[in-house]
Amino acid sequence: MAGEKIYNVREARARLPQVIDEVLRGEHVILRRATDGAEIELVPHVRGRIPGRYKGQIGFAPDAFAPMSEEELAEWESGG
Repeated sequence: MAGEKIYNVREARARLPQVIDEVLRGEHVILRRATDGAEIELVPHVRGRIPGRYKGQIGFAPDAFAPMSEEELAEWESGG
């Protein structure tokens, strides 16, 4: 996550477009109510698949797609 921001409700209301942009950038945004200190976390709502969403965040071992050795293949086929 990019960072953490804590806003009281009044401040968040005054800066709502900025707060929304921060949430969409992946920042950890908390709203805190002044009266009792209750907190909520704002997170983006995602509908369906977003191509490229995890680009650069997921990787594979260099040999992930290398052929199995005969021993590995035999072990795989035997279920062990």
